[in-house]
Amino acid sequence: MKELTITYAGREDVTVGGTTYAQACKLNVSVRRSNFSVSGQPFDIDNVVTGSTWFAPGVGLVKTSVPAPILGSAGSLSATVTPAQ
Repeated sequence: MKELTITYAGREDVTVGGTTYAQACKLNVSVRRSNFSVSGQPFDIDNVVTGSTWFAPGVGLVKTSVPAPILGSAGSLSATVTPAQ
């Protein structure tokens, strides 16, 4: 089973690479998987990955952040998008 949940978290200013985007739309994203297989072996466990994404008015996607447990280490993974010139 796979389940994707996207929740509107409101608007907030977000700074990316020295640029602050006012009133960016923040979305919280959660992906849940269960009953999946690895190398052909079935697993009956739940795996939930959560993160956040920010969209700036007139720009689009400017930032995505995912906690590191998906990577198997401490910290977090952040991706930023530089708008085309």
